[in-house]
Amino acid sequence: MQDQKVLLVLVIISAIALVGVVLWRAIYTTKHKGDEKALNAITKAQAASTWTLWLWLIIGEGLSTFLFKDGSGFSLNRIGTCIFILLGIQCLVELFAGYYYTKIAKA
Repeated sequence: MQDQKVLLVLVIISAIALVGVVLWRAIYTTKHKGDEKALNAITKAQAASTWTLWLWLIIGEGLSTFLFKDGSGFSLNRIGTCIFILLGIQCLVELFAGYYYTKIAKA
């Protein structure tokens, strides 16, 4: 039961991160329309977020033991949950990288 609560929290955080990155891209590109530095910041943030896929593959074995315990079935629902959590992590990294490149690094 505790595992399901953790998964629910992770899925909710992933959904919020996905909506946040879509809104950030839409607002930032609309506000800085035609600005080469803004496009550069978005591109750098997207490039930084692609590294999460590699980290997911490395850390994935440890997480797979959490999601897929002995005696549990290997279902499409669990695979979908893993992919959605991966997407949420990637969106969070993109949001942090976007903040870094727009505010701190002044891309």
